[in-house]
Amino acid sequence: MSFNSKNKIRRREPAIRMFAVEFQGADLFQKGKEQFDPSFLITNLGARVNRVFAGGLLEVITRKPSENGMNYDGKLMGPMGHHFWFRIGHFQEELHEYAETLVTSYEDGKGILLLMSAKINHY
Repeated sequence: MSFNSKNKIRRREPAIRMFAVEFQGADLFQKGKEQFDPSFLITNLGARVNRVFAGGLLEVITRKPSENGMNYDGKLMGPMGHHFWFRIGHFQEELHEYAETLVTSYEDGKGILLLMSAKINHY
């Protein structure tokens, strides 16, 4: 839980299961008004999505060094052939060991099925 400037308790948004094709088809993004307000992707069916539960085959994962630390960029292919792109940022240090394991397994040519819950960003 977090507090906004008006001292209201803001609860974490639940993750929504959705297909990659629905995620990619959405083009309306609602940004929060204040600095820490959540942003939402509005799907074609009208759902407001802040977090997504995505799954699929790991197609690509790469290390991306930056001036702040290591980032990891990847792509999941969903069951219908559409993609979810994801990033593990330098500030998510607790996931870096897991990301390194994924990179090593990917480079060894192993197929990896992956499920993740993540905040959305739509480009």
